[in-house]
Amino acid sequence: MFLVPLSVVTFKRHLFSAQSQDQQEIRPAAAETTQQLQIKGGTKIEAELETALDTRTAKPGDVVAARVAKDVKEQRKTVIRKGDSLLGRVEKVEHESLGAISATVVVTFDRLEQGGSTIQLNTVVSSVLSAPHPGGFVRREENEEAAPAGGGTRPPATPLEFIRVAPRRAMRPHSATSFLSAQLPQLRLESGTFMRFDVVDL
Repeated sequence: MFLVPLSVVTFKRHLFSAQSQDQQEIRPAAAETTQQLQIKGGTKIEAELETALDTRTAKPGDVVAARVAKDVKEQRKTVIRKGDSLLGRVEKVEHESLGAISATVVVTFDRLEQGGSTIQLNTVVSSVLSAPHPGGFVRREENEEAAPAGGGTRPPATPLEFIRVAPRRAMRPHSATSFLSAQLPQLRLESGTFMRFDVVDL
């Protein structure tokens, strides 16, 4: 008969107990992380462009960023916070062709930068809410004017009535894109333009 020293048995019990306790502490954290990523399709996000979009200078691969303007809640819980960033890239730029006067930029927003980490989140631009112009901002919904932050003037931007938005056209698998166009030789969206985004289930 082989006898195991009591000290070894006691050490193994403490080790097993410590491992079990660590697993119990880790599991809730993992569940919480998963829950933070569950954002329903159709959820509305208002964000302000941090990167100007101009069909005369933009090119495929350019990074585009928009800062979230207000908290987004689901079931009374904040899932996206004001100050988070929607990140994307320019997919395609089209200029006037065959005599037709038009300009289009195709953009994919598929990431959310939140709390120092980046997660997958597919969104499309559903509307342009306001655009900066030399006199300030014109909000489509409120029809109010307000001076731009810091005072002064901004370069001319494409008027809202000329901007057309066509979301949810897939350019690549597991992604959604937004077509922003205008019946003008140039489409220009300045940083500071407010947009509404929709979360998309793919």
